[in-house]
Amino acid sequence: MTGFPFSARAPVYAVGEVAAENVKAQRDFTVPDEEATRARQRAAADAVPDVYDLDPGALDEALEEAASLLAVPPPSVVGPVGPVLPDWEQTARDLGGRLGTEISAETARALFETGSRRRVLERVRGLLRPLFRRGIAATPGEPAVAARPRVLRDLGTREERPLTSWTLPLSLDEARIALAPEEAQGMERVARAVAGHVLRPNVTRNAEETARRREEARNAVAPVRYLIRRGEMIVREGDRVSPEQERRLRAHAELVGTGTGGRRALGLVALWALGIWIPFEYGRRNVRKFRSDHRDRVFLGGLVLALALLERGWLAAA
Repeated sequence: MTGFPFSARAPVYAVGEVAAENVKAQRDFTVPDEEATRARQRAAADAVPDVYDLDPGALDEALEEAASLLAVPPPSVVGPVGPVLPDWEQTARDLGGRLGTEISAETARALFETGSRRRVLERVRGLLRPLFRRGIAATPGEPAVAARPRVLRDLGTREERPLTSWTLPLSLDEARIALAPEEAQGMERVARAVAGHVLRPNVTRNAEETARRREEARNAVAPVRYLIRRGEMIVREGDRVSPEQERRLRAHAELVGTGTGGRRALGLVALWALGIWIPFEYGRRNVRKFRSDHRDRVFLGGLVLALALLERGWLAAA
């Protein structure tokens, strides 16, 4: 009886091999679509926004530099009667040279004599706060508006906001233009010049975080599978097997050979047992002088053979 299979035949051919027979699906099953899965993974990764980090400490660093800049004592000169007096002309030239703008001696004197430095620093804070809140990028044009989305993440609050054409970070040049002191006079001119001098980038692209999020998005994509119906032709006799047909054949063989052979074998054994037990029980109950001779054995052997052939035909049609 070892010549009769307990499971259906599910041949598997290698890619490029010529099929020796027609192979049909013996039941419904699914096959993974690797190309479609990769396409979905690429789409999921492309939908992940590039992450840009906003450094919240850049404003405090800029204000510290501004305070240090305005704390430089003015140079002194000897007056005609002996006392040491500040040289406000020289102070204005020195401060204007550092700030890249012209400052009058009167403005320099007012800045250092009347205690206006605190008010100037407050004005510098007010000028810088909205610029640093929006973000200042080191590279002009980055992050640019493109098909891929972008988000700006505040490293202090961990909040994120999408970047649009209206909320893109400024470049250093754009921020300095916004603070240009040409139209301002007096202390306002000094405050704008100081603010422009201490500007610094506070937005950087976080490539590592972006790559991590894209990898998570790719891994979250469920594999795409398509359905093969029962009776559908997988490969025809004489055809050269393609990679797609090879995948279908392997999936079909795994299905037929997994979890079904044991049940079929058990069913076949039960069928054989019934085929042997029923005649013996019938003879014992209804035949007065029942005994088993060689003819009974031949009959039972033929019955078992017929049942095995029936099982083979049932598996082929399943």
